[in-house]
Amino acid sequence: GLLELARGGAQVEKSEFQLDELIEDALERARTRFPAVSWQAGHLEPTVVDGYRHRMERAAWNLLENAGKWSGEGGLVEISLAGGELQVRDHGPGFAEEDRPLVFDRFYRSAAARSMPGAGLGLAIVREVAEAHGGTVEAENAGGGGALVRLSLDGAARPGAGENS
Repeated sequence: GLLELARGGAQVEKSEFQLDELIEDALERARTRFPAVSWQAGHLEPTVVDGYRHRMERAAWNLLENAGKWSGEGGLVEISLAGGELQVRDHGPGFAEEDRPLVFDRFYRSAAARSMPGAGLGLAIVREVAEAHGGTVEAENAGGGGALVRLSLDGAARPGAGENS
């Protein structure tokens, strides 16, 4: 994670890739890594991104891994992709209000997270990747409990299948 942050913009060339396919691949990995969690993919709109595929794979995985860790056995994670926005919602404890503004800071770990594995870099990487694509990322508490993270790619994403699909 630290190397990923240190490299930052080191990947020079952007390329076109299918974000929906990248998310489906990350979901398969998440289902294997967290078999006791139910992974529910809602609508995954075909989305072309002109960007950094490897870095986006890392960001997507970090979001799913984070949701899987906080969901616990028997938990549910819901994923959707529409309008250039990836949403990952878990049904865990959500964010403490004092932590929410800090969750994307490097090395920040909430009191609850200190008993779990990790170095506080996962969501910082997500923010860096979002910004490298001209986008944003936001964390909020979902209605009915749990956390909702929105990764918006704004102009870097467009609906449809790419030339290589």
